[in-house]
Amino acid sequence: MAIQKEHYTLSYDPTKNRIYIKSVGFWKDTSIADQFLADFNNVLSSAKGNFTLVSDNRQLKVMPQEVGSKLHEVQQIAINKGLRKSAIVTSEDITANMQIRRVSRQNSIDEGYFNTIEEAEGWLDK
Repeated sequence: MAIQKEHYTLSYDPTKNRIYIKSVGFWKDTSIADQFLADFNNVLSSAKGNFTLVSDNRQLKVMPQEVGSKLHEVQQIAINKGLRKSAIVTSEDITANMQIRRVSRQNSIDEGYFNTIEEAEGWLDK
């Protein structure tokens, strides 16, 4: 299953029980985050418990605080569904990285930060 929109792509790999998120650009308001949440729930329904996640944020820009709050909701839903480990590929935008880390710190999951998809995949595959 894969969903592709202007600001994100979501997919699920059943062989690895892994969800992939690629976020791009500037999420100007919560309507983008609301649609993302709905699409994420669709992809999440395919995952089995104890799944992993790769979030590719290399092209993500800083977003308004209310959008960040919505993304915290997404993390909580994933944790409640059985997220075991999450690998974040960091943004080219330093401020966006700080924002992502601030949202992520609100949850207690095993999470790593990486510069490439390959590093993230390798860490999750261990």
